[in-house]
Amino acid sequence: MTLRAKISHIFTTVLLACAVLVIPISAQGFGKTLQSGLNAAAPAELKGVNDPTVIIGNMVSAIIGVFGAALFVYLLWGGFKYMTAAGDSKKVEEGIATIRNAIIGIIIISLSYAISAYVLDKLTSATSNQGQGQVQET
Repeated sequence: MTLRAKISHIFTTVLLACAVLVIPISAQGFGKTLQSGLNAAAPAELKGVNDPTVIIGNMVSAIIGVFGAALFVYLLWGGFKYMTAAGDSKKVEEGIATIRNAIIGIIIISLSYAISAYVLDKLTSATSNQGQGQVQET
């Protein structure tokens, strides 16, 4: 092991040891600060939300959004593969297959968003009428 590697190893060990010793001390009063910071940073429609349907709906929307963004990047990657194929038929086919798979994925994500929005809407309307003696016919 070289001298530079030894110094780097010692520095990393000391840094981690300091972090392990300091974090529990600084975390004692951090809970209330963190909670107040999260409440201040949250959008108005999420402050004080305890309704499970709203929480689940927000989680589903976030997950679907991440998958949609990943599929868009996959679509761009397929386009890049297609454009840089330089006439090689195998690479052209790979690019077209990637684009096709990305479009199918985007269609599936769009349908899953529509289905989840419909289910959560019906769930919200069913639970909001609970206890009021009202039955909503569809």
